[in-house]
Amino acid sequence: MAITFLDININKGKPKATIHYTGKLGFNMEASVFMKLKDKKSYLLGADDEKSNVFFLLETNEDKSAAKVAKAGKYYYLNVGDAFETLGYKYKENTMLFDITKDTYEGRDLFVFTLRRQIKRKEKQDVK
Repeated sequence: MAITFLDININKGKPKATIHYTGKLGFNMEASVFMKLKDKKSYLLGADDEKSNVFFLLETNEDKSAAKVAKAGKYYYLNVGDAFETLGYKYKENTMLFDITKDTYEGRDLFVFTLRRQIKRKEKQDVK
């Protein structure tokens, strides 16, 4: 018997995105590299009619109905809160974290966002 042990990188980050309280979809650094966001201008956001925990981003050059890639500091985001409201995501009540994978759609890269976890937000207290 010949056993080969694999070199496992336990510190390797995975591409993830979070819907912020403001409705912006923020990307971690791994997602920025994975999606090559510095080279992208805008995305169409699509939904799955059968699964409410999944949405899709498809790069586009069109301005109509597309979300523009923006950057704050080192981090990229899309301002798509209105689309998340249409999809029924309760992002003001929950922090919503998504795993990102890549697929293809009509020969183009399609990014698949699958809800990984929802964390109930703490209610803000008024300071007097």
